Amino acid sequence: MTYHPTVLADSGFLFAYYSAKDKYHDSVRGFFESFTKKLVTTSPICTEVMWLLNSDWQTQNKFLLDVAKGLYNCEQL
Repeated sequence: MTYHPTVLADSGFLFAYYSAKDKYHDSVRGFFESFTKKLVTTSPICTEVMWLLNSDWQTQNKFLLDVAKGLYNCEQL
């Protein structure tokens, strides 16, 4: 049996990744560069990330594209 760890991604983590102005951006980016397992988030978290990124529609589109490509599994509660 193979164990596949899953990480639950919260809005702060996702916002830091997409917002270059966030003080944790570089750390989170480094995590993404080496992480190869499954990332899961929820629909409410996706909504919150979109709200946090509301000042930049292009970054919102990047986030939505990554969700659509399956970079994160967006689970329903």
